[in-house]
Amino acid sequence: MQIREELLDVSSSPDYKEVLDLGPEEDAVAAAAVPFHGPNRWPSALSDAQFKNPLLAHQAKLLEVARDLVHAFALALGVEECYFDQFIQDPILIHRLNHYPQREHQQSQEDHRELSCGAHTDYGLLSLSFNFALSLSFSRFL
Repeated sequence: MQIREELLDVSSSPDYKEVLDLGPEEDAVAAAAVPFHGPNRWPSALSDAQFKNPLLAHQAKLLEVARDLVHAFALALGVEECYFDQFIQDPILIHRLNHYPQREHQQSQEDHRELSCGAHTDYGLLSLSFNFALSLSFSRFL
């Protein structure tokens, strides 16, 4: 997704970010009947060794971490560790890479509504976020 192509908060401007969404790498024919499954579209300018292979390895490690967390949640709730496994056997996995480009100008009070990523609620069971720039904020909604 290009800059300003996604709008997460309808009360704001389109998001000032670039996005690459990846799923598990699957054969197109085998995954044709399953929504959100199939082959990914990889940048042609980079070799598999430079981009695809490290990202798929990262994705596999994140899935391990997510499964470990779900097992810990089950134990914390006083049920068997594998209690939630039936719900995570073949998950819809979205591995999203966000890039927030540096702005050409400082935002003024007038354009404060242009956010890098508008307010939203993630869907699904679990979201893992790595915030290297220390610029994201999270809210708790009850």
